[in-house]
Amino acid sequence: MAIRTFSRRADGDKFVSTSFRVREFASRCGADQVLICDNLSALVQRIRDHFGAPVTINSGFRTATHNRSVGGSPNSQHLRGTAADITVQKVAPLAVAQFAEHLNAGGIGLYQGFTHVDTRVGRSRWDQRSGAAVAVSGFPGFVPKPAPAPVPPPAPVPPPPHTQEVEEMRFNTIDDVPKWARPTIQKLTERKAEDGLPIVRGVDTAGRLDLSLDMVRIWVVLDRAGMFDGRKE
Repeated sequence: MAIRTFSRRADGDKFVSTSFRVREFASRCGADQVLICDNLSALVQRIRDHFGAPVTINSGFRTATHNRSVGGSPNSQHLRGTAADITVQKVAPLAVAQFAEHLNAGGIGLYQGFTHVDTRVGRSRWDQRSGAAVAVSGFPGFVPKPAPAPVPPPAPVPPPPHTQEVEEMRFNTIDDVPKWARPTIQKLTERKAEDGLPIVRGVDTAGRLDLSLDMVRIWVVLDRAGMFDGRKE
C-alpha cells in the first residue's frame, strides 16, 4: 500500500487513476502538500467504473490543522491520505457503501449525504446517518449482475442448394443429357473406335454413357471448337 506525496501547485492536474487528478484529493484548507494512497485512488476508480457516474471527492487528504477544524478524529485516515468522503451522482450513499463492502474496503462509513471509504489495514464499519456513529457489522445487499449467457457458436453455413447433386450428377443415356449438349454427345456415340478402344472418356464403343456434368461441358466446348469435325479417328 504505497502512499505518495504530491504538490498541489506542481502536480494538481496529474492523473492518479483513469478519472481522478491529484487536486481532487487535496486538503480543502489549500495546503500544497497532498498525500494519496495508491489503493485509495484505485478504490474510488472502481466505484466510478461500476456506477458509470461522476464521483465527487468531498474530502480526501487533510492536514492536521484542517482535520481539527472539521472535527475529525485525531487518528483519522484522512491524515494519511488513505481516506475519501465521496458522493456518486444520482446514487444513494447506502448503495455506494454496499458496493464498497463488496470490494472489501478497509473502512466504510455511511453518512446522510456521502460515503466514507478508506484503505486501512484493519476493518471498520459505522453508520452515522443519525448524527452519531453507530458501529455495524457491515453493509450487505450488493448483488452482482449475472454474467451474460454464453453466445452459442454460429450455425454452420449449409452448402448452396443442389451443389452436391450437381457434383454427383451422371448421365447414362442421351435422353439424360441436357438438350444443349445432346448434339455433341450424339456425335461422340456414333464414332467408331479403332481396335475396339473407347473414343472418349465416358463414352464406350457401344455408345454407353457414364458422363459427369463437367465432362459434358468439356466435350461441348471441344465440339464447338471444331475438334470433332472432319476425319473420324
